[in-house]
Amino acid sequence: MKILAHSILIVCAAGIGLGVGLALRKKPVSGGAEISVSTTSPATDSRKNLPRGSNQRARVRPQDDSPLATQLARDLSMSRGVTRWLCWMEAIDKAHLADFPRLARLAQGDANAFQLVAERWVELNPRHLFDTLVAASKGQVQLPVDRLARVLFDEWTKRDPQAVVAALNSSEDFGMRNTWRWNVVSTIIEKDVELGLRLMSEWHIENHGPSMKAVAKWAATNPRHAAEFALAHPAGYATKLTMETIGKEWAKIDPGRALEFAATRPGKLGENLATAALKEWAGRNLREAADWLA
Repeated sequence: MKILAHSILIVCAAGIGLGVGLALRKKPVSGGAEISVSTTSPATDSRKNLPRGSNQRARVRPQDDSPLATQLARDLSMSRGVTRWLCWMEAIDKAHLADFPRLARLAQGDANAFQLVAERWVELNPRHLFDTLVAASKGQVQLPVDRLARVLFDEWTKRDPQAVVAALNSSEDFGMRNTWRWNVVSTIIEKDVELGLRLMSEWHIENHGPSMKAVAKWAATNPRHAAEFALAHPAGYATKLTMETIGKEWAKIDPGRALEFAATRPGKLGENLATAALKEWAGRNLREAADWLA
């Protein structure tokens, strides 16, 4: 689990600080006093303690949506150093899904704790985090949406890209969806070029261009198939970059075939492929390129 990987140095120091930390956490309140919500017994009518004719009403405390986060906040306020990390790790290990929104807000001022909370949330149930972020993007929940979304899509897309795509396709339109789709495609295309290009076409991502490093490797294995696939899934600027990359890679293998293919594909994309292939060929062997043109 990544929580252990991020905390290895802390765990090494825990043996030294554990005894001190537990002593601090268990130290009783001075004088043996206890914190209580009310000094009246359940059977006592609270109105007897109010002045006659008073309109004052007894205060009703809101229900605690995460007792675990509330306790953690108290523990952190009395802890220092390694003991604070032990508190965080214990709380994250015990946390249920309902606890994580409060834990994420509590961890905002601590980058390492925030990363642990976010990664654990993704590990337990990435779809729950996704749905919570959708609600937060609509103002229904108060959360650091951008920071959590970065961790979610980085981790979830690597583990289960199909589940991420299904989530982004099933949710109704909301303000952050296009941004999240672009982030997901940028990650997917590094591992699965065809899925990435297809998603860019389906999601109408027309004005962004992903890294061409993975595209170049994909095109080199079968440039004709790559060109046909890219033409069948147009996606604006990304397809232009893709055709240029295919042209360069094809020219390294068989530049004549690349130019012949481009000649049968009229339009701007065919020109992109031909120009890139001819430039690559001329750069390596100008005389061969000139002879072919002649």
